[in-house]
Amino acid sequence: MRISEQPIENRRYNLFPYNHIDVVNLEKAEEKVKKLYEFKLLIEKSDTNERHILNYINAGEYHLIGGIVKNGYFFGHHSAFLFPEFQLGNDYKVDYLVIGENSDGYHFLLIELEAVYGNITTKDGDFGKALRSGLSQIDDWKSWIEANHTTFTRELLKCKNDERQLPNEFYTYDSSRFNYAVIGGRREDFKHEKTRRKQRESWKVNGVRILHYDNIIDRTLDWVTGHINRWHEEEMEDAPTV
Repeated sequence: MRISEQPIENRRYNLFPYNHIDVVNLEKAEEKVKKLYEFKLLIEKSDTNERHILNYINAGEYHLIGGIVKNGYFFGHHSAFLFPEFQLGNDYKVDYLVIGENSDGYHFLLIELEAVYGNITTKDGDFGKALRSGLSQIDDWKSWIEANHTTFTRELLKCKNDERQLPNEFYTYDSSRFNYAVIGGRREDFKHEKTRRKQRESWKVNGVRILHYDNIIDRTLDWVTGHINRWHEEEMEDAPTV
């Protein structure tokens, strides 16, 4: 289901009514597990690129992004909003902006998709051209948001529910509320210990997660199946005793 096609009763009270995502619609959760196999077939094609993946997700498979947030970050559990191909002024376009809420308010995740195949990592474990390009793009986003946070907020105001006010964290720039992710390559590109160390350092030092496309499948599967299991457990708890 496209974000804008969600039933009006599910959107009426949301901060961003046309961007709210139910990461897993319980009625379709098991269907989403099957969709992961379809996504795996897509990324196994040698000619699949970032645009193919964007098109696939934007056709309604938003759980692939939601699963990353729900099973990898500490926000988004109260509510989550997804903005595909979000513009940063006239300068940059973010593949996905996710805004998630937790008990500490709202947080922002900006995601850059890079190549599935190609120069992902080097033989000695350094990041290859694709990942370096993604990290460079994120450096540009960081600088732009710090210098143009008012413009960033103004773009979000265009999507806001007319009956809701943006909370304070949207108006005051706080770098600790911003997270970033680069997604590129496959699992085999990240086997070198040096690569894994650089992944850890990127998150710890710069707040940038570096993931591969198999991580999308893993994290989404963990989240969706966990959701299904909890759903079945709740059904059993509510079932009448015999």
